[in-house]
Amino acid sequence: MELTNRDLQLLNDLYFVKYLNSRRIGSLFGYYKSALRRLKGLKDEGYIKVVDFLANGEQVFCLTKRGFNLLNKNYYYLSKNDKIIHNLLCGDFYFWLKGRGHNIEYFSIDEQVSYRYKGKNIKFRPDIIVKTDRWYLVEVDLCNKRFEEKVKKWEGYYESSIFKTRFELFPPIIIVSNNIDKVRAIINKYRQIDLNYAYIDIEYVKNNQYTYSKT
Repeated sequence: MELTNRDLQLLNDLYFVKYLNSRRIGSLFGYYKSALRRLKGLKDEGYIKVVDFLANGEQVFCLTKRGFNLLNKNYYYLSKNDKIIHNLLCGDFYFWLKGRGHNIEYFSIDEQVSYRYKGKNIKFRPDIIVKTDRWYLVEVDLCNKRFEEKVKKWEGYYESSIFKTRFELFPPIIIVSNNIDKVRAIINKYRQIDLNYAYIDIEYVKNNQYTYSKT
């Protein structure tokens, strides 16, 4: 199988977002049947594998070790997990950024952040850490829960000053949510520091129309 530019774009993007469903891949290629043919070829060649199925029957793909090797990227193991839907939404945010013309210099899902504050060792995992024009922390919210805890950890990270070892300025926090008014109210209730929050409707992110160039 001779790999096309779009095949390589897909494999490279899959490295960053970890999981992609067939509907999203179809929209990237611009034509669903064409995408299915390329997916079959990439799977038969061992670059990708089916790791899960969605409720509607869609396949969910991830890279194989051979796929990592092709990209000359460090291998990390991926398997079926209980956060597939959440991971796919993180991928939607990635392509939403691309569709708006942002150059993504860094994109990491569920990366652990550690700091020490008030004598305690604190750990948390932003849904996304991304760098475009600057660094951002992103929370992809589906259930509007645990935001009191999240606010405390974001503010502790800021007050600890440990963030300065990685970021010149504390990153704005982008909340991608299905209920912006509720989440904003919760954050405003518990916030003690005036951090920079921004809010984006999750449907707006999911419905982005980013596609690969045919050349």
